[in-house]
Amino acid sequence: IFSTWIHELSHGTAAVLVGGGISKLLIYPDTSGLAWTYTNGSNFERGFVASAGYTGTAVLGMILLLFRRTHRGPTIGTIGIGVAIILSCLLFVRNLFGLVFLPIMAVVLIVCAWKLNAKYVGYLYSFLAATCSFNAVDNISELFGGVGYVNGEESENDAMAVAEHWGGTNIMWALIWFVFALGCSAIGLLFAFDG
Repeated sequence: IFSTWIHELSHGTAAVLVGGGISKLLIYPDTSGLAWTYTNGSNFERGFVASAGYTGTAVLGMILLLFRRTHRGPTIGTIGIGVAIILSCLLFVRNLFGLVFLPIMAVVLIVCAWKLNAKYVGYLYSFLAATCSFNAVDNISELFGGVGYVNGEESENDAMAVAEHWGGTNIMWALIWFVFALGCSAIGLLFAFDG
């Protein structure tokens, strides 16, 4: 659910970056989600928003992995994730499951970061970072198929949407995102900051 939330929030953030916005985020128990976003309608902007779920999640995962060995990074990062989840629920999440599960997860993360020994917070933070970083790698098989699923119903997947707006094929975009996610994961794992 955590990586789904990051994935959908990445779509929304991309829409804001190109001058659009987020209408709502929906997070479902089957670990699928949907971001309702808007842009001015250009093919570039629509493609950018559609590609942001996988690329944005990979970049954030890389950044989180880079700070996993620092003294305060795991504690600050885990609290920051919890606060961001709560803010996104207040502003954008609009379905019952998301509004119940996400705040509970956020409070658990904040309490763990506040109360647990630094060693265990580091483990939790590293798990969250890896989950985020490997989201595109883990979910890439969904992109190679012709159909995606959101809350058990067929839906156009992100790779198909990008191919529609930017050209190419869904297989090509899935491969690009896969390589990009592997690169981000490698950078995060190999070049983590110490201290």
